[in-house]
Amino acid sequence: MKERVPTSKGCFVCGKDNPIGMKLETYRDGDRITADFVPGSDYTGWKNIVHGGILTTLLDEIMVWVPWAKTGKYFFTGEIKVRFMKPLLAGTEVTLNAWCEKEGRRVVETAGEIIDTEGTVYARATGKYISMTEAQQKEFEKSLISE
Repeated sequence: MKERVPTSKGCFVCGKDNPIGMKLETYRDGDRITADFVPGSDYTGWKNIVHGGILTTLLDEIMVWVPWAKTGKYFFTGEIKVRFMKPLLAGTEVTLNAWCEKEGRRVVETAGEIIDTEGTVYARATGKYISMTEAQQKEFEKSLISE
């Protein structure tokens, strides 16, 4: 059963109150994180192609929630590597998927992809996410909104 991932008001990716944000609605489905997204022309670079930095941002957002889905704790991005497979045009409906590759005590390794309804993969990524300290966990939790 899908469960909405918490958000924070001002977040560029998920924040509902950020006027220039993406307003991504992200869901937990077991240990996996998923979201559907249609990038607008505001996120393009050349010839209606969605900027690689935007794709990286989307992948980072869904991958950072994987350790939370597994452990209930919050993590920082330590490393992200992205492989761009095919240019993504604005207006293309895509699904973002992320999952755990390896779980350690302080570091969780994840993977993710951006794929369309036909099965075309636009980008794949791997990431290493580092656990926040107890104090950081408590502070971060104050900024979250559960819907």
